[in-house]
Amino acid sequence: MDEEKMKRAVLKKFRKVINDITVGPNSFEKLEISKQSPPQKSSPKVAQNNLKSSPHTERGIPSRQFLKFLDLERQWEVGSALNERMNRFKQFSVDLEQQQQKSWQETQQSFIADMERQEMYILEANQQYDLKQSSQHAKLAQLTQNAVQRMSQRQELLKEKERQRQILSEKIEKIKTNQQKFSNEFQQILAFLKTCSDSAELKTCKDLDITLLKTLPAEIEGVLEKCRADNISSITDKDVQKSDEVVSKIIDFKQKFRAAIEYINKKKEEAEIVIENKQTAEANPVSSEQRPTLSLLSNNEKIPDKCIATNDFHAYIDLINFHEEYKKSFSEIENDPALKNFQFQCKKAIRMPVNSLSATTSEHIIDKYSKLYSLLTGQPVTVSEGNKDINAARHPQGIRFCMDLLAKAFVQQGDLIISNNPESAFCYTSVMLSLWNDFPDFGKLSLAYFYELCPYLVPLYFAQQAGESDEEFYKKLGYQYSDGKIEEQDKFIKRMRGIMKLYFALMIAKPKRGQNGSPFNLKHGWKWLASLLRLEPQINIDQQIDITATALRVFLETVGFEMEARYGKMFQKLLIIIIQAFLPKCKDKCTGAAVTRLETLLGNYLQDRKFEKPNGYSEYADW
Repeated sequence: MDEEKMKRAVLKKFRKVINDITVGPNSFEKLEISKQSPPQKSSPKVAQNNLKSSPHTERGIPSRQFLKFLDLERQWEVGSALNERMNRFKQFSVDLEQQQQKSWQETQQSFIADMERQEMYILEANQQYDLKQSSQHAKLAQLTQNAVQRMSQRQELLKEKERQRQILSEKIEKIKTNQQKFSNEFQQILAFLKTCSDSAELKTCKDLDITLLKTLPAEIEGVLEKCRADNISSITDKDVQKSDEVVSKIIDFKQKFRAAIEYINKKKEEAEIVIENKQTAEANPVSSEQRPTLSLLSNNEKIPDKCIATNDFHAYIDLINFHEEYKKSFSEIENDPALKNFQFQCKKAIRMPVNSLSATTSEHIIDKYSKLYSLLTGQPVTVSEGNKDINAARHPQGIRFCMDLLAKAFVQQGDLIISNNPESAFCYTSVMLSLWNDFPDFGKLSLAYFYELCPYLVPLYFAQQAGESDEEFYKKLGYQYSDGKIEEQDKFIKRMRGIMKLYFALMIAKPKRGQNGSPFNLKHGWKWLASLLRLEPQINIDQQIDITATALRVFLETVGFEMEARYGKMFQKLLIIIIQAFLPKCKDKCTGAAVTRLETLLGNYLQDRKFEKPNGYSEYADW
């Protein structure tokens, strides 16, 4: 169909060309050349007949016929040429199609051959890859197996090391535990030592090897030396066993040590009771040493302003009168010989917990407090194993007697214990404040004994009266006499520092948990400092010791940091007054070590702008 259409289109174009070049009035379309045969030579006769039959003139007929003939011949040649050309086109199309088909077949065969070659190459590559992969898998499996074996061996090694480390850690922990036990036991021994009333007799005790106090710490230290980082691998079971043995030795020694001290204290207490009973029988209920004090203070006009402030004077008189009346309320116990054993039992029930009190553990403090609280509430108290319970309520005056005795025993700790161990003051004051909250009379009695032993805490400076001996005067100031000789200055100042430390520590210590507040807080410190600065600095005994400077220094060392935190700029203004006005007065009257130490303390404050917290202080009660 396509070839026929193309042929017709070509013929149509050729017809148009032929029509354009045709000469004569006759058009090509009117001739029926398609049915005519090629021109042949006609006879002259026919030609003549034809010429005769033409309507035209004879002159024009030959030329027209010739032209017509030529035209027919030309048309035939053109048709032949067209047919030939059409045949060429057809043949060319057939050849081109065959050539394209052949080329396509060759290309397809080439592509198929290339695909086959690629497939073969890929197959060969896959085979090579499979061989290589299998080899690598084998190597990887071997490496994995080796790694698993090494890991297993390493884990076993680590487990072994961990086991060894655990064993070593248990040994170290055991040694540290023993060291802590040893330290606790040793601290208790030191606490017992402080309660011993006669250290000389303790040293001569045959049943007690005092040298263990030096050898046992050295032994435990030798074991601990192996626990250092550079020696830790050398710890053995023998070291652990040795630490156990040292702890057993110190526990056994503590029991013997405690028994020896209890025996010595009991022996001395019995001797003191005998002496006290003699003094009670010979003396009136109010001692002769107290009466001069009362007579001196009974008339306000005889007290100069430089000795005591007016407000402090009245408060002091009220406290002394309260104490006098309170002591009268249990005079029967002191004066009745039949109650000597009851006195001894009460004193023992008080002195044992007070003398053995220390800040070792909270359980220890609670135990001592509970015994004292039970005693003052009329409950039976066990002082030591093997002894009967003591009950102060067995006598109607027993609790009041124990209350007064307990207040005196606590205040005396400032002289006996705190003067040598200042940081222990806060352990005592915490228990004192707790008992003060429970029994308000205990607090008043404690203040009375503070002012009796150390009148500078009022503050009060006694003046020597006419006809008053030096011994009477110095006893009022707090000095002690032995065989008619006054104590040495250093010892006196040391005792006063201990009592002052205990008194000032009461102002910042905390009572036991569960009690809301302190009955003797920092406002009493502000009151004392203001009263002290109004008085003239006093120098006692040949102007060698400035007790005022000593009291002020102990106050600032103990509560200075809390005073500054509480009162801020007001307290700083007082310090400026002390530095610029009060300290020069002290230096004018005395140039001794007490003033120098006070000046050094104030100089450090000006440099650091703060007072350090005292050793042993805690911002909260841990019991």
